[in-house]
Amino acid sequence: MIKIKEIIKKYKVLTVLIISFFSVAGLISLQSIYNNNDLYITNNLLNLILFIIYIFSYYKIMKIKIEKREIIFAIVFSLIISTILILGTQLEIYSNLIFNILTIIKIFSLMCSVLPVIILLINFLENYKYKKVNIKRYNFSWKIFLIIFIFNFLVFLALYPGVYGYDAGYLIMVVKDHMQLNSNFSVLYWLIIGNLTNLGKICFDNYQIGFAIYILTQMIFMDLVSTKSIIYIIKKTKNKVLTILSILFFSFFPLYTVMIVSSTQDVFFSGVFALIILEILEMIDNKNYFCLKRNILKFSVLVFLLCAVRNNGLYCLLLASPFVIIFSKQNKIKMFFAIILPLFFYIFIYTGPIFNILNVQKITSFKEMLSIPSQQFARVYNYNISAFKNDDLKLLNKFYTNTSTFEVYKYNELIADYAKLSINSEEVKKNLLKYISLWASVGIKDPQNYIEAHMLNTLGFWYPNKIYYDSRMYHPYIEFSMLDAKKWNSNYIEIKRDSKIPKYKEILEIIVEKNAWQNIPIFSLLFSAGFYFILVIFLLSLILLYKNYEYLAPMSVILSLYFTLFLAPVALYRYVFPIVTILPVIISLILCQNKKFS
Repeated sequence: MIKIKEIIKKYKVLTVLIISFFSVAGLISLQSIYNNNDLYITNNLLNLILFIIYIFSYYKIMKIKIEKREIIFAIVFSLIISTILILGTQLEIYSNLIFNILTIIKIFSLMCSVLPVIILLINFLENYKYKKVNIKRYNFSWKIFLIIFIFNFLVFLALYPGVYGYDAGYLIMVVKDHMQLNSNFSVLYWLIIGNLTNLGKICFDNYQIGFAIYILTQMIFMDLVSTKSIIYIIKKTKNKVLTILSILFFSFFPLYTVMIVSSTQDVFFSGVFALIILEILEMIDNKNYFCLKRNILKFSVLVFLLCAVRNNGLYCLLLASPFVIIFSKQNKIKMFFAIILPLFFYIFIYTGPIFNILNVQKITSFKEMLSIPSQQFARVYNYNISAFKNDDLKLLNKFYTNTSTFEVYKYNELIADYAKLSINSEEVKKNLLKYISLWASVGIKDPQNYIEAHMLNTLGFWYPNKIYYDSRMYHPYIEFSMLDAKKWNSNYIEIKRDSKIPKYKEILEIIVEKNAWQNIPIFSLLFSAGFYFILVIFLLSLILLYKNYEYLAPMSVILSLYFTLFLAPVALYRYVFPIVTILPVIISLILCQNKKFS
């Protein structure tokens, strides 16, 4: 039996021509979904140029020495990328998937387009050599901190006193008016933003100054986190270019610099998340990490804080903990207690006696957990109501007190807020098995709408070519405008933007609020949450390819976070901000993954 490798070698020219043809066809097929005009796209001189480029690329690839398992990896990863792009584009343009043979051909063709890039990238990583620099020059981390702080402070002045988001008005009002706290938001964050803002009123008789104090405190914390990330990158890669790019990223990247002066609990959560990832990476590099008690204490405090700063931190760690312990090369018993004890403290002490002392009303996130099922019910209800029997509809009306809210789904397919608006949580809890049974039975009858509902709801998290603003998700991609406080509640405090650098504010407004970043080729990918997902999957794949299994410990935390995000009610940039905070670290780890890695 003639092997495929021998056939390719024998018919090298023909193979290159055929694959190059499919490569160009793949790019055309992706564009055709946007333009819906295949003739206009195919009859284009640019395609001939691309065809020639692919011919040269595949000839170059055939001369590269690459192992069989690396070729398989490149093909599989290229297939993943092409599937994401074709299906994501269909959902973006048509709001539904097209399951037919043409879609399969498009995916295969686009895979041919992506394949040479992945193979060349693997070859680059295989031959990557660390560019040694004088590490002593970077020993003064305060210099790095100062650079980042200065440029972030300019953003703070431009948006002074910070971005007053829609949740902040309620949070500050509750603390200001001594109302009862509830567990729907992080109590710790609630106390931070509320008390620091009130401090401005106490000391300066001005809430605006208090809000600025809170934003500045948050910004300094994030600057310290980014400095620690850069120090790790320097020690790990010793790459001068990556170090400079990382400093520039934390100093100038608009979506990052605007987020760290925004009033959302996601910022503190992201900082703590980054510190946990960095600590786990430190464990990998430092075999004596657990010999120092202060390291155990530091890691345990971070585990607790991740839960305390945002509710989904608990679910993220509960899911990741077994994998962190299993793949850790450290003392597994010490690792077990370093994670389990703070989780125990959070669940049984912090949310128990401490919440009681603070008179915190406990509100379960049960309703939020039903975001995806609610979206799936709403989609089937609107587009295939025959999938519900009469008894099913009666049961559905018991679980959702007003199914007319499902009609809004047709206009807001990328957000679950309206679909779950009328859910009767108590009824679902009492009859949970019936709810699950109804959900499963409808899903079996109409799996396509279920799949489409979930993929649409999470589209922004995994599809790199997502276009904003998208009315189907209602919310802006990232908050920039100030909350019109009195419009929502007369008891909300007024915080007005008082820019100290108006020109810089105008530039940020154009880039961030008006989404001008989408007009910048290549660079715009950095602004896409879906691109971060591609990088994470690529890093995971490289770890498995080169069997660097200890790095599955930090990856399990990252993937667990994504698991919680894929159950979220909407795909907003602030939800994926934890990944943004470690983006330079992820890139440094990608550079480190090769057979020579140790």
